[in-house]
Amino acid sequence: MSFDRYFALNDKNTDLNSPTQDDLRYLRNCLCTLASCVPRIANHIHIPTPEPCIVSKDKLHQIFHKYKGRMTRDKYHELQSALASLYHVSSEFDANHPDEQWQLIGKLCQCLCYFIAQNDRIRIKNTSQFLRVRSNPRSKYYSVWTASIDLLKADSLKLMLDRMQNFEQNEVHRYDPSEQVMYHDLLLILQSCYEQKFTTGRNRNTKERGRDKRPRRSIQNEVLPCDYDADIDTVRITEILRWQRGSNRERFEKVASDERPINRAIYVDQTQLSTLEKNSSSLAVKRIKAAWHHANLNELMTDTNLRVLPIEFADKVCNQLLRVFQTGGYYQDAAAWLLLVICTGRLFAELIADLTTHKKTHGFIDRKSPRFNAIVTVSPQKSNALTQKFDMLQNSGNTLSLPLPEDIYQHIISQYKHINKDDMQAQISELIDVLKIECDLPIITENRLKNLLNKALINQTTGLLQASVITGRNNKKMASSFYCSLPKQQILDNYLSAIKQISPALHQLLSIQTLDADEIHQSIGSYHAITPQAASKIMQALRENAMQLKQHYDNDHSITNFIAYFNAYTAWLWQLSLLLTSVRPVIGSPGALSQFNFDVGLLRVSDKEQRSLGNARMVPLCPFLITQIKQYVAFLRHVKQSIGLRSSELNDAIEQILTGDQALFNIIDDHLELKEISPSAMQSIGIKDWTMPDNWARHFVRSYLSSQLQVPETLMLAIYGHELDGPELLRPSSSLGLGLMSQAAKAFETMAKQLQLQGMVAYGN
Repeated sequence: MSFDRYFALNDKNTDLNSPTQDDLRYLRNCLCTLASCVPRIANHIHIPTPEPCIVSKDKLHQIFHKYKGRMTRDKYHELQSALASLYHVSSEFDANHPDEQWQLIGKLCQCLCYFIAQNDRIRIKNTSQFLRVRSNPRSKYYSVWTASIDLLKADSLKLMLDRMQNFEQNEVHRYDPSEQVMYHDLLLILQSCYEQKFTTGRNRNTKERGRDKRPRRSIQNEVLPCDYDADIDTVRITEILRWQRGSNRERFEKVASDERPINRAIYVDQTQLSTLEKNSSSLAVKRIKAAWHHANLNELMTDTNLRVLPIEFADKVCNQLLRVFQTGGYYQDAAAWLLLVICTGRLFAELIADLTTHKKTHGFIDRKSPRFNAIVTVSPQKSNALTQKFDMLQNSGNTLSLPLPEDIYQHIISQYKHINKDDMQAQISELIDVLKIECDLPIITENRLKNLLNKALINQTTGLLQASVITGRNNKKMASSFYCSLPKQQILDNYLSAIKQISPALHQLLSIQTLDADEIHQSIGSYHAITPQAASKIMQALRENAMQLKQHYDNDHSITNFIAYFNAYTAWLWQLSLLLTSVRPVIGSPGALSQFNFDVGLLRVSDKEQRSLGNARMVPLCPFLITQIKQYVAFLRHVKQSIGLRSSELNDAIEQILTGDQALFNIIDDHLELKEISPSAMQSIGIKDWTMPDNWARHFVRSYLSSQLQVPETLMLAIYGHELDGPELLRPSSSLGLGLMSQAAKAFETMAKQLQLQGMVAYGN
């Protein structure tokens, strides 16, 4: 839900006394201005940037009169009228020095900003009513407002919630029932804002490709994997993972904490976990359902896909087309184009558009030799810092030439400039009608012939990536292709095998040429994927820089040396965590300390825009990274005890990090203030002349785990967040078990050893 939609003019019964669009824009800016007048009470609350605005009580009074008799006419009027009603606050608003009353209003406005982002209309309504009614000095229960000012004096949402919970348990019983309900409403507002920090479900307004529109039922209690009698002796329950399901139901929070409906996933520690998951009937059913549900999306279930011609009939169709082409006659040109459609996986319209383009750089068909290019779509990011550092790159390019039948290619090249596109398309349709009769296959279409190569490649590789690279199908829609690194020899072998599977006769006509000696071991793919040697040198340089600054600080305990060492140490560990988790390098990643579960080895991370309001995905933590993060946490406690005495703000900020209210990795400025680390900060606190792309680690890990350690493609998609909402780990439609996630953690640990990554002692010897 867009923030501005709550301040859009949508009253159909407008008259001269109705609020105008300028009034609504003014209320929006007032909300953002009031929310910005106090420090953010929680790190997950986003406050939109307001336009220059002066909060005038006279202006608010004029707008409020326009809402009389229509406060509940529209679903957004409750919020708008509440903001306009603030004219009755007894004191004047000072943006630089707000008094206690306006500070409380600012905190409630921050909660409103969060609920608007969540589209939580029930909480918006409750908060708006509390603002409009309780802050009025003429209200019967104005004492609730004055008491709330004292209760919510804390600077953080967690502290305010603790005080309200303590107040409700120990003191609220002294008040009459009406006031108890009002205090409870305030508690629900704070509790909803705090507990929905990790909300359920993705942003429902984000367009998700192929998402199932049918409602899904969440499983209240789920055991992964299910009990299996054959290995019952090796199963040991070590921990129960719990997370809250947010809800818009009014009475959700009123249920006792031990009686609330929750989702449970029991972590099973078992020596034969992988074997058990393969034989688990529960997971087998889930795998089948997930594959069937996404049959038209990822096309792995191509045998049941009605858009694809069964591979058993492909040879019959190709032989008939070859006979028409070699015999000559009226349909010879159409047969040549259809055979080229089968060999390239592109429609006639795509082929002719590529051949007749007037651009200097053409697409995939070579005009001088019977070959076409398999193209990897590279990352759309603007950073091309590595394109000039060829010694660091793992991939030699993003294209590979694949063979075509020479006779068919020469026939196409000799006449493509002189054909009429519409006439040729009509001739192709006529030939397809003839094939339907001669082959006794009424399901033949140009699209089904085009999909033959894609289907054969999926059968050959049991994956989508190479099929998309060769045929161009879904290539621009697959984010995983941005990070890939595919061996040239493997692509060529799979293509030749796929053509042979379609038609042995067509395979014999290919002008096969072996790769050069230097190309056999080359790969194509991302321009940001570096070599393992380069990755090892980068991490070594960051570590040596931090160790050197640590030595300076040990010799001279000055604030300047401390800041330099703290930032360098944080920069090294941040890059290490990005390397060993493959998390996106966004501000605040990989998250707060509360998102780490060191005992199980899982990290809950939400690092993409589509998930900013959605469930975090699970990422494995390897033992080496867990050790380094624990040492960093101990280092923060040491800093709080030693340096924190010089700055109360630094002490409070570190306390928020340790309690999980702020991101784990932060840098310190010259004023001893902490701010979340970002990719741009690496140029000032990392090694000198830092020119690496922001997501270099993510590109490298994707290539390394797939090619060197053979991590399954489905697991890589789940770790990287390239899966859909349902199939990821611990989701209702997931076919992944915790055993596979532990397998990924072992792969990250193996990568750390192979790269010879070394840890650091944070302080002391």
